[in-house]
Amino acid sequence: MSALVKRYEGAAETLAALATSSNIQALETIPNHIHRALVQADAVQEFARLLTDDLVKAVIMPLQNNALGFRTDKPDGGYPLHVVREAVVEALMRGFHISGNEFNIIAGRFYAAQAGFVRLCRERVSDLREEPTIKAQTPTGALVLYRMEWTINGKKDSFERAFPVRVQDKAGPDLIVGKAKRKAYAYLWQIISGRATDEGDGDLLEAEYSETPAPPTGRSSVRKPPAEAPKSEPPTAPKTEGTVTVTKWEGSKWDRPKMIDAIDSYVDAIAKENDAPVFKTMRTVLDSHGIKGSLSDVGNDELAELCTMLMTSGDPRFVM
Repeated sequence: MSALVKRYEGAAETLAALATSSNIQALETIPNHIHRALVQADAVQEFARLLTDDLVKAVIMPLQNNALGFRTDKPDGGYPLHVVREAVVEALMRGFHISGNEFNIIAGRFYAAQAGFVRLCRERVSDLREEPTIKAQTPTGALVLYRMEWTINGKKDSFERAFPVRVQDKAGPDLIVGKAKRKAYAYLWQIISGRATDEGDGDLLEAEYSETPAPPTGRSSVRKPPAEAPKSEPPTAPKTEGTVTVTKWEGSKWDRPKMIDAIDSYVDAIAKENDAPVFKTMRTVLDSHGIKGSLSDVGNDELAELCTMLMTSGDPRFVM
């Protein structure tokens, strides 16, 4: 046993016990929210007391920007001690480990990483199966349909949800699915824990970060006049790349009314906000897809492609 381990062994055991008794999952068993807030505040102060400058400097700072520790968005130098300490306190109270890249520090704040969500979920469920399918890809993004099945407390459950991710041009299927996996496990953790989580857009060194889109603010009554619909090509047969199924659009499998409603809502939102630049761009996109009139006359493949482009654009006014 090294001198470092011997020196901080007692503090490590105390921190581990505090992390178990005072994490958010444990605190939620306290019914009175005022009492819960008081216990949480006391735990934060106790963490800060235990995580002395000497301990953080000797034990935690070497883990910064280390693949076995935790990543940051400042690979050249990382963050100062006080920022790292605050992020570590939040990680411990949320149930994340400070090793194994279970969290990142982004813009000076804690960010839950894929490895943390995977461990938390697998500790709570059994018979976990996941099936990702890349439904569509554009030069700036992709849409991944993720199906997960699991058993919890003896009961089987599942979900199937499409996750948009941002990727660079010519990104391979492994990178695309990897970014969607973080979102899928964050969503699963939200289901089994009952707590809202930020889906994010992938872990550090793999992704640009984006927040989960918010619903549009409203709709207008403006609708486009009917026009002759362009011919649509039939969906191509799926091809397999490794363990990931890749398909081209497959618009026939999408919910047509939902696609039309989502596009109409988006057009109405930007028109209502008088967002001329975006409206002009949208008009150009519609023209490029041969959409000049009513969306009800447009083929499913064209609708699916347009929805995918809007989902991966990052504009929070488009919700699918």
